[in-house]
Formats: sequence, structure tokens, C-alpha cells
Amino acid sequence: MPPRHFVVILLSAVVSLCCYQITAKNRLANLVAVAGELIATQSLYPADREQLLTSAINGMLENLDVHSYYLSGIDADDRLEFLNQSYAGLGIHIRREPTNQAILIVKPIYGGPAAEMGLAPGDQITHIDSRPVAEISSFDDIRALLKGPEGTQVQLDVQRWQEPTQDWLSWSVSVPRRQIPTYTVVGDRPNETGGWYFTLDSQTDVGYIRIKQFGSRTVEELQQAIEQIDGRVSSLILDLRENGGGLLEAAIGVCDLFLDQDEQTIVSIRNRAGQVQQVFTATAGRGMKQPVPMVVLINPGSASASEIVAACFQDHQIATIVGDQTFGKGTVQTQFSLPRPRTFLNLTTASYWRPSGRNIHRMRWRAAEKNLPVAQDMATDDAWGVRPERDDLTIRLNLRDRSILAALYDRRELGLPLDDIEERLREMSEQMAAAAAAAEAEAESAIPDGEQAPDDEGTRPGAATKPPTTNEPPDQISLEDPRPLHQRDPQLQRAIQLLTAPAGQPVAERSPTTSIEKPRP
Repeated sequence: MPPRHFVVILLSAVVSLCCYQITAKNRLANLVAVAGELIATQSLYPADREQLLTSAINGMLENLDVHSYYLSGIDADDRLEFLNQSYAGLGIHIRREPTNQAILIVKPIYGGPAAEMGLAPGDQITHIDSRPVAEISSFDDIRALLKGPEGTQVQLDVQRWQEPTQDWLSWSVSVPRRQIPTYTVVGDRPNETGGWYFTLDSQTDVGYIRIKQFGSRTVEELQQAIEQIDGRVSSLILDLRENGGGLLEAAIGVCDLFLDQDEQTIVSIRNRAGQVQQVFTATAGRGMKQPVPMVVLINPGSASASEIVAACFQDHQIATIVGDQTFGKGTVQTQFSLPRPRTFLNLTTASYWRPSGRNIHRMRWRAAEKNLPVAQDMATDDAWGVRPERDDLTIRLNLRDRSILAALYDRRELGLPLDDIEERLREMSEQMAAAAAAAEAEAESAIPDGEQAPDDEGTRPGAATKPPTTNEPPDQISLEDPRPLHQRDPQLQRAIQLLTAPAGQPVAERSPTTSIEKPRP
């Protein structure tokens, strides 16, 4: 056979294979389209085509994991704002006023358009672009009206209670929409210029930095916070509690600030076959010029990117871990834009592992995901997540106490009144309970048919976030407690004790790591 004939046959085979794969994909897509059209036109009950599309995509994701999801419209916008740390709006924190259904301005953002136009905490918005807000039941709709393209204006009807005259002062104001940055790094208490003090009020030689989430500017914000206290504090507390994660690159950047040697492993990424896909390493510490002993606070609300940072610091003995076992989310989600505006697919594509090579993810992986027999399922190991290394560093709080603490920290940040705490507490308790229930459901669904579920005390996923009732810690925090917040927070108190213990105490009582006792060279 002449060589050219062989080449023609080979090319024909390749083209045929490609055509077969394309035809198979088109056949699947056509099947879904035909089913949707039949439902939309023939069903006894009316069906919205948009909702059918959403249901079809969600149906495909349903059999995967709870962290893979489809977002569109305002939900997609909110997700992008969360990650990009910016939105076009007025720069106000708001809530619904229950007495008259007006929108209460809790706090204008310092330097934002609303603050520049004279709006103040306690002012009430009664109309947005002539629409009475009392007639708009959805809070999402309220937010959508306040947001909009940068440079546009929104007309507000506002009223302010006048104490001397015991009546309302009403006026209208046109407020321009601008890009409003959202901050992920906060300190112990706000200062007078919209920033933060990054030292404890009661002990100014102890630095305190809380990362609320990991966004596009988190590393830059953290660097600025460190610059304020570098050389002025003798120790540092990094608070990652209730931080549900965010951008992987932000977590890597935070770790890189504190690792002082090149090529130290931060985190490794593995594909579904269990093969190492990528290893992220340090580029030498760029953080504190004068390293100090450090404690990282964690709890069951610390997940994903928070666990990357906590695990890295623990494995490299950069910090002592105090608090409670983390959530145990060790998977990476990739955001894929879909061929339609304001829609994307958030899909779990890989898992991440600690520098030590230990597992973080608590869900028992399906054997098929790793192409291994069930008996070799590595995730049966109960060493998921991040936990303190000693019992005396483990301070567990029940769901109620976690909710109260989170509400109190929100109140301090936003200036919420005391009567708002109860409502905020109810909301946060419901959210945390829902998250715990979802994690428990995910864990149950991951147990292969015919295999016995592990005991609640050991490897059962969800045990840390929602412990068995018999082991639930007692209530430790009261809303009526008049003491300063840092004295009411048992986990923060333990961190302070660890960092400020007298030098004469044995090292074992002060810290399990050399970095706490002796700063790195």
C-alpha cells in the first residue's frame, strides 16, 4: 500500500472518531432539548422554560456533591461580588425596620456615596425611585434597586427621627452609584476613619487580625494590616473562625506571607484519579519583618481556603492552632462561564491536601472517584480537617454560642443595636444548622450501598460541625454578659493566655511549637 493511502486512511479514522464524539454529544443535548419542549408544551401543568433549564442543569449536578452548583441572575452577580470584593452601589449596610417596613441604614461605609450625601446610621429609606419600600417584600429586590451600573443615580426618600422635636425630618436625595470595595480583613475594633485597630483593646502588644473570607484583595489587605503592627506587637492572633473560604490563590498568598523559605509546600492539588496535579510552594516570607509567636483560631465554620492556611501553618509549625476542628472541605471548585450572560457552573474539579500529605476532606470519597476498591478508600481516615494538637487547646462551643459570638462580632463591626442581636442570632443559628444538615446529608449519601456507616464518635462526617447531642458542650456565652467581647470569647481567651503566659512557665504549657517560643531566624 502506498504511504499516501495509509495517511488518508489514518486521517479518515481520526475524523470519523471526532464526528462520532460530536454526534454523541449532540444526541444527548438534543434528547434534553426534546424532553424540555415536551414538558413545556404538553404538560397538564404550566412549566416555565427558564425554570426547566435550571432544573435540568441542577439535575445533572445533583448526583455529584453539594459544592457543585449552577448560578444565574442575581445569585451569579452576588457570587462574583463576593469573590471580586466590589460592587456598584451606594455604600450602606441596611436591614428591614419591622415597625413600619422601611429600610433602616445600619451604617454608611466610610467615604462611600451615601456617607458623602449626608446619610447616617438610623436614617430610614421609605421610597426608592418613587417606589414605596414597604410594598417590596423581597429583600433581594430592595438590594437590586439600590445597586446598578456605576455612574447612575438612585433617588431616595429618607426620614430621620428628631429627638428634640419628637417628629420626623423627611427629605429626598439623589445618590450616585460607585464601585464600593468590600473588605475581608478586619481588626479588633473600628477606628475613626473607617479602618481598624489591629491590636487588642485590652492588650495592645497582642496583634489581632480576622480574615472573614478569601477574596481578590485579601492578601493586599493583610499586608496593610501587618504593616500597622509589625515591630509594635509581641504576638499575633489570626482569626479564621466562621470563614467559609473563597479564592484558592488568596489562601496561597496568605501562606506565602509567613513562610520564610523558598519551595516550602503550601498545598497540593490532586485530580479525581488521586494523582498530584499541582504543588504550590512558597517564595520566601514577605510578611512580618519581625516574626512573633502566633495563634490561629479555628472552628467548624472554618472551611476550604481557611483550612489550607491553618493546615499549612500547623504543618510548618508557624502557629499554634486553638479552637475546634474545622469543617473538612478539601475540594477545589472551578468556575466555568456558560454561553449566556450572568450564568456560570461552579464545578468540583480536584481535591487539595496538606503539606504533610494528609487529607482535609471529611466526606468519604466514593470508590469510583478514585478508581479504587471500597476497602482501599483512603478517606476513611478520621484525620480530616484541621484540629488543635492538644486537648488543652481545644475549646468547643455549641451552635448557640457560635451564633451569639458571630452576631456580637457583626454588631461590633456594623454598630448593630442590642435589640437587633436576637434577630441576627436566629438567622445565623438557622444558617449554621442548615450547613450542618447539608454536610450530614452529603456524608450519608457518600456511603456505598451495603457498607456500614461509621460511628458518630469516630469518622462520621459532620461530627465536628454538629456533634452528637450527648457530647454537645454546655452554654458558655450570655448576651447579658457586660464584659468586653474578648473576655466573653472562650477561644480568644485561650489564645491570649497562651501568648501572654509568663516566661517562667514550662514551654509545654505555653505552646506546642517552636515558633511560638522562639521566633524564626
